[in-house]
Amino acid sequence: PLIDPEGHALGALCVLDRRPREITREQKDALMSLARQVVSQLELRRKLADLASAVADRQEAEKELDLLFNLSLDMLCIAGFDGYYKRLNPAWQNTLGLTVEEMLARPYLDFVHPDDRDATIEAAQKLASGAHLISFENRYQCQDGSYKWLLWTGTPLAGKELIYAAARDITERKAAEEELRR
Repeated sequence: PLIDPEGHALGALCVLDRRPREITREQKDALMSLARQVVSQLELRRKLADLASAVADRQEAEKELDLLFNLSLDMLCIAGFDGYYKRLNPAWQNTLGLTVEEMLARPYLDFVHPDDRDATIEAAQKLASGAHLISFENRYQCQDGSYKWLLWTGTPLAGKELIYAAARDITERKAAEEELRR
């Protein structure tokens, strides 16, 4: 009999001949061993199909996340505790005019206004220690040399030394606030 690990009978392994014979104990043991191998191969094939299905599901989920990541109007990023961006969505280039490649090649502090660097370093250190960041503001340099105000939220993934963050351009709001102050 071909019996799976859950005890279900899958079928039988048979040996046929043109005339009836008695089977020896060694032959019976060999058939039982062969039956176990058949069941193992069937189980392996089932597990492989399950794994292929899980991989396909994961790939589909990753495609959906990538689509959402790339469609966002907010600037989404993954940064390392080492001070470099690991991934940026297209909104960065749309907002700052810098290419994603330019931003990935340099430490993110290179883009921060000099007056905001200490506060940015402090916020990054808080995130690296496991704190969640809400409503942090700083200025980022654009391709043309001007600066835009960004409002940040972020969360760390300490085990991988990564920061997941979103930034929003609040330059117009800051200008309106300054106008009201005046």
